[in-house]
Amino acid sequence: MAGQGFSPRVTHNAVDWSAIAALVTGGHGICLLPRLATFPQSYELVRVPLTGDVLPMRRLVGFVRRGGGSTPLVSDGLRALRESARLRIPALS
Repeated sequence: MAGQGFSPRVTHNAVDWSAIAALVTGGHGICLLPRLATFPQSYELVRVPLTGDVLPMRRLVGFVRRGGGSTPLVSDGLRALRESARLRIPALS
């Protein structure tokens, strides 16, 4: 965002999209949400698409049962997810 002439002062971190949207609705700032995030329609929010050389990132984490990571199905599934991410975002290569 600094490249866009804006340097945020982060004062809150939350993982609950509704809580984040409520803070913005209450006039306590702005937020970046994934496109798939939902919030009540009663919230007076406007989605503004990012433009320019901005590359928003999202960290996905996979969990497996202890000792289950070496099974062929799990290994193949994790490999497919990694490859899919690399194809969508070449910068990950």
